[in-house]
Amino acid sequence: MGYMEAPEAWWRVNGMARNLGVSLPRSVTDGLLKRSELAAYVGRCQNCAHVEDCAVWLAAHPKHEAAPDYCENKANFTELGRAPQGSATQTGPEAAPSIQDGI
Repeated sequence: MGYMEAPEAWWRVNGMARNLGVSLPRSVTDGLLKRSELAAYVGRCQNCAHVEDCAVWLAAHPKHEAAPDYCENKANFTELGRAPQGSATQTGPEAAPSIQDGI
């Protein structure tokens, strides 16, 4: 399953990454993340038992240092968040990814 087939899961994955200061499109273009890996993130999110919890968490934590413990992609987001400055970290709204980015 990929992000185009699961827009709600993409929204959650993208939102979680953004909340943690990570730009997924930039991670892909910088070579830190393969498109197939991103699709796997979305697939894990789509099949997660904590979808409702995640939506509530995202609304309550617009900026946070770590994903919640139940997040299936927590380790992945943590690793991407450790990327060198200027790589996968976002610095402003222009770096905010969207499904239209075609990644």
